[in-house]
Amino acid sequence: RAYQKEIQRLKEAYADKIILYCGVEQDFYSEESVSDFAYAIGSVHYIKRDGQFLPVDEGADIMERDIRELFCGDPYAYAKVYFETVGEVLKKTGADIIGHLDLLSKFNEKQVFFNTKDKRYREYGIGAIEALIPYDKPFEINMGAIYRGLRGEAYPSVDFLGEIKKRGGNILLSSDSHDCNSLWYHFEEMAKVAMEIGFHSVLIWTPEGFEEVGLR
Repeated sequence: RAYQKEIQRLKEAYADKIILYCGVEQDFYSEESVSDFAYAIGSVHYIKRDGQFLPVDEGADIMERDIRELFCGDPYAYAKVYFETVGEVLKKTGADIIGHLDLLSKFNEKQVFFNTKDKRYREYGIGAIEALIPYDKPFEINMGAIYRGLRGEAYPSVDFLGEIKKRGGNILLSSDSHDCNSLWYHFEEMAKVAMEIGFHSVLIWTPEGFEEVGLR
């Protein structure tokens, strides 16, 4: 509520300079209503195992421990649960945008936990994509890990972006910004990558619905 109140204050204070909308990132396991937000990004930050919530993006040491202790050391069993949860994120949250599809790769730049070319990993990721495509909501291309120096590649990976394109999915560029310096970060570079994959446009959110913007 404090966030919503502050956004309203800023909307009024800067009404002659910028239009602000009050959006929210809705985690899969959150039970808060998003009905009074302008838009919502549906994301998975946790998976559930034996009644425990396991964060997938808090630290490599935490991921290593959870795979070892709760998945018998099998990282692909861990990935399977993650992607199955992602495949349900729009059904659960009713969100407008699909957030960082393969967030579990945050600490996997050097293939420490998963071989992202492994048949199992790809199968689970593609399964999530195929479950989400019918909702006709854009997949966020998230630059957060690049900006923070954790990865050289955005979420979703180029491989998964190709699978989204094959299935007629749409994309949306997002800086996942937590500070003013990261706004629009890496957008031009990622637009070029998207064009190489075969995308001709990205979507932007508006109160009237998504608008298509051509890439060039």
